Parts: sequence; C-alpha cells; structure tokens
Amino acid sequence: MLLVLLRHGPYRPKEKDPEEGLSPEGEEIIATSARALARLGLRPSVVMASPKTRARQSAAIAARELGLDPQGVVVSEALKALARPEDSLAAIQEAAGQGPVLLAGHLPNLALVAAWLALGVAETGIELEAGGVACLEAEALAPGRGELLWLMQPTQLAALVG
Repeated sequence: MLLVLLRHGPYRPKEKDPEEGLSPEGEEIIATSARALARLGLRPSVVMASPKTRARQSAAIAARELGLDPQGVVVSEALKALARPEDSLAAIQEAAGQGPVLLAGHLPNLALVAAWLALGVAETGIELEAGGVACLEAEALAPGRGELLWLMQPTQLAALVG
C-alpha cells in the first residue's frame, strides 16, 4: 500500500480563529503541495484527515487538486496529533483496503506513523514542515514492514510545479 502523509498547512492563531483554520498562506502551501503530488502522478483511492479544522481543510484542498471530491474525505479520530501509530494504521486499513491513501494530519502522529512502519519503532520521527509530504510503501501496515520512498518539504514540492 502506498501511504502519503501530508502535514497540514500553517494555520491562524487561536485568538484570531478559535477553530485554528488554515491561514491564506497555509491554503496556498497545501494547494501547491497537492499540485506537486498530482504532477508526480499520485491518485489516492482514499483521502483521510484528523478532525481538527486545519487537517480537514488541508485534506479537502488536496482532494480537490488531485481531482477527487473533497466531500469524500474520511475524518478519523485515530489521526489526531497524539494518536498511537497502531490506531492510525488500523483506521487506515479499515477505510482504504489496499489502495493508495493520503493522510492529512499533524505531528507527532505522522512522524511516528512513518517511523513505526519503516523502522518498527514509534520513538523517533521524521522532520516534516507544515505542508510537507512523506511517501511510504508498505507491504503490510505493521511495524518495520514499510519503506520511506521520499520526503519533501514545501519548497521542494513548489519547485516541482514551478
């Protein structure tokens, strides 16, 4: 299974937006990152998101840029920032089967999911800037059964769509 982990974009501070939705800059960063994913030929069968506003907005923008229906985003509590990687991957398996999946979420969860799959431990993580993407291939959603294929930060993704 191909997993694409998208960290949500920059968001508004709580005092300006109690829901901490994406800032205009965050919306643009996510749209650019998603256009880069489209250029790379990514076509997820499922787009999933944490229930936080910024993650749902990031997932909807990514879905739209990838030619999918933003209303079809699957929202899961198992993708919250402090969710255990095992819980996240169980939710992914349930929602996606074996197709490519794009997850819009938060640190530390996304970093720990990547480490758990690639290294078999959830004690360390990858560096992923807001709007950054990690892509993993996993023969099974189990510890150490995946491989980190690539990791790109927003500036690298923007260079793909120039």
